[in-house]
Amino acid sequence: MHCEALFECRVSGYASDSLTGISPSNPNKQNQDSFITIKDFNAISNAFLFAVLDGHGVNGHLASSYVKRRFPINLEQAALKQLNTKRKYKNNVSAHGGVRKKPRSTMIDQTTLSAAPMLKHEAILEAFKMTNNDLCLSNVDITLSGTTLVAVLLAGDFLICANVGDSRAVIGSLEEGKWKARAISHDHKPDSPRELKRITKSNGRVRHYMDSYGNPVGPSRVWKQSEDTPGLAMSRALGDKSASEAGVIAVPDIVEERLKNEDRILLVASDGVWEYLNNLEAIKIVGECWKEGAEEAARKLVREARSKWEGNREEAVDDITAVVVFLN
Repeated sequence: MHCEALFECRVSGYASDSLTGISPSNPNKQNQDSFITIKDFNAISNAFLFAVLDGHGVNGHLASSYVKRRFPINLEQAALKQLNTKRKYKNNVSAHGGVRKKPRSTMIDQTTLSAAPMLKHEAILEAFKMTNNDLCLSNVDITLSGTTLVAVLLAGDFLICANVGDSRAVIGSLEEGKWKARAISHDHKPDSPRELKRITKSNGRVRHYMDSYGNPVGPSRVWKQSEDTPGLAMSRALGDKSASEAGVIAVPDIVEERLKNEDRILLVASDGVWEYLNNLEAIKIVGECWKEGAEEAARKLVREARSKWEGNREEAVDDITAVVVFLN
């Protein structure tokens, strides 16, 4: 049963696309990215949930797949708890995610819902905490594996973004015929002052990987104080048991916004997109496909991102995933 439409639908179309990366040492590499697109989320008409997950480590594909299945359930439960309602599921989710069953019933008070259109931060924090706990208790070995998660809940003009890791959500606005971009999530890099402070206070240290000549290679990484492990290139993630002992946390940053009339694009993507494209470049690529639709925009973006990797003569290419949402 769906709630009566309380929100005007700002979404005119949405689509996703994903390309598996390249690993010279693993010709059978699996795509470790996942994505979520749910219309009428929580049985609320014109409410949407969009998310991208980027798994890492040997079991990264299992971690992102598990969280893809589990997070929407936990977010629904947390939201319904916020609204003082309950939803019962016929079956539990298995250790590897399983299949979500239809709820038996939904009773949401319309006055309560219209007075609180967006989730309280406490509910989102609880959903992330529940999901991380579920992942840690699952059959997925997350000792050295985990996943990012950037999630955007959109209802009418109300938007709330919650992020853990270095996947990113960006809004594109069209102002006087020119595209502009603004990030609504913050990448969690180990060497950013706030993250570095927490890590160093939590038995961790931050430095680059060093080659055989003692030269720094690649991004800053998180290491245990007395061990050269795990070497995680982000400061927040779901899973990653070893890294959690060095200050890596699964607590999201949460941002609320009210969409403006000029806002035309919501883009949610893994760092495979952002490695060689900045926010505005990505928005312009998507904006050029406005007439062709979201599906063509997502396809073009991930392939343009892939060509950037190849143009930089990278032997290893990251998985690339994007969810494109057109706003009216």
